[in-house]
Amino acid sequence: MTDFLLVAWVSALIEITRFGWMLGLGKRWTPGEKLKLLFAGYNGTRNTGSDVRVQEMLRQVRCVLGPDHVDFSVMTQNFGRTKGYFEGTRQVYLPDVYPPFLHREVRQNHGVIACEGSMFKSKFANALTTMMIGSWGSHRQRTSFRLATAVRQAVWMA
Repeated sequence: MTDFLLVAWVSALIEITRFGWMLGLGKRWTPGEKLKLLFAGYNGTRNTGSDVRVQEMLRQVRCVLGPDHVDFSVMTQNFGRTKGYFEGTRQVYLPDVYPPFLHREVRQNHGVIACEGSMFKSKFANALTTMMIGSWGSHRQRTSFRLATAVRQAVWMA
């Protein structure tokens, strides 16, 4: 029952975002403006492999787009556990009850990069899958940039 309520809550917020976008709320990215990207994942839980993967993704995207052209945010469950990671990146606290956070935080970015190894399957937890889909769903309604990049098998090496 809890999973059902969580999915319904996230779905309702996605639809609210869509209606707001249709009514002219929100702002698209424009050339010359720093591209704000939110790296959506389950970081700060002492899963070093996950945090290192996101660290490498941040490094590579920053290298490709140029550090002067981007402004990154990354979700974390615990700031202390991600200390030393994600240099030059704003860390935002992902609360256990996350739908209001997603609704607020996703709208502040031009795009979302999903960076969780188990991002679209519920082998770990339905709540994690709902969070990942909620991150993307809010941006889908805005026709914004979305990208799934994380794979379990390897960390990209540039």
